[in-house]
Amino acid sequence: MIQITKYIEELIKRKTEAASGQCGKRIYLTISPAYFKEAFALGCEIEMIKRGSYKPFLVDEMNKQVVNQLYFYLVGSKEFKGDLNKSILLSGAIGTGKTVMITSFCNLIEAGSEKIIARMHSKKIDEMIKSKDKGFYDQRPLFIDDLGREPKEANSYGNKSEPLIDLISARYDMGAWTFATTNFKKETLKDFYGAAIVDRFSEMFNNLEITGGSRR
Repeated sequence: MIQITKYIEELIKRKTEAASGQCGKRIYLTISPAYFKEAFALGCEIEMIKRGSYKPFLVDEMNKQVVNQLYFYLVGSKEFKGDLNKSILLSGAIGTGKTVMITSFCNLIEAGSEKIIARMHSKKIDEMIKSKDKGFYDQRPLFIDDLGREPKEANSYGNKSEPLIDLISARYDMGAWTFATTNFKKETLKDFYGAAIVDRFSEMFNNLEITGGSRR
């Protein structure tokens, strides 16, 4: 009985340490809504200029709720309509500004903290993983752009693999902080990745959706 009591005490200690470690994987910023919207819009416009578009970044009925939710998520507000401990998956039709918005959001996080967020496009995931040491992308903060656009399998010297599924599985096990975008609905992603991986998406991500069509 004494051994069981000590074991339970050890489990409680390990649970506290695990919870503390998970909390340290993400940060909250202290920033007013006005400053956030200004910095976020300027960041979006810089990304748009890189793509050859000099239009202002507009917050309208199609993206207003997403912008507000990103702010609430960033500051850790109870007004966030999701789980603050999960990551962010931004979905919507082609051309709705998903990549621009998440890039600006990640830049803002980096500017207000000591976090560095690695970036990758799903189409280049295999070569990026191969260019680093094994496990490099398993735990660090990461933005994966365009889920569902990558080749489903990679072939290296006759050995086939599914690099994005392997990466998502590793990051799921680590509770890693992940941002991602996709053009696809949940059912389409399920057809592409399989039910088990998309079920992990549900545990990993808050899904924020931009409504409407392309802005291009």
